[in-house]
Amino acid sequence: MQKRRNVPITDARVWARENVITIVLAVFIIFSMLLNALTIGAVYRVREVLRAQLQTATQNVEEFRKQSVRYDFPIKQSFPINTSVQIDETLTIPINMSVPIRQKITVPVGPVDFPVDLNFDVPISTTVPVRINRQIPITTSVDLDTSIPLELNLGQPPLGDLLRKLEQTLNDLLRQL
Repeated sequence: MQKRRNVPITDARVWARENVITIVLAVFIIFSMLLNALTIGAVYRVREVLRAQLQTATQNVEEFRKQSVRYDFPIKQSFPINTSVQIDETLTIPINMSVPIRQKITVPVGPVDFPVDLNFDVPISTTVPVRINRQIPITTSVDLDTSIPLELNLGQPPLGDLLRKLEQTLNDLLRQL
């Protein structure tokens, strides 16, 4: 085994040992400060990118809120109809005509029968009320093939209110950055 040499402790050795520790600590402090400065710089760059993105998002929401959406809603469907219609009505039918009478009749006058020829026209001018009281069943289907145009103004409630709140939230967040 080797014996340790006893080296005398001198002021120069103590000063060198303290300076080495100080220099190492100073290097670590400078490295830490440099790392902190880089981190803070990165945070500021991220903050500026975030501010730009929030401004763009706020502008996009504002422009979106000012737009309207048009959509043609297609409907292609068959609707069955099964019902009955009650008709209770009186119609007045006008009759204007002439009825010809051509006939031979025998008229008894006492014990003798006389033959009589009838040859004349009977004019008829009247109105006849006709009452209709009936229930008519109807069974069918109606095919509907159309489109309904829909136009939604995105600035109107309720969607407009929601977009306005989103825009306000983005502006508040932008002010806080």
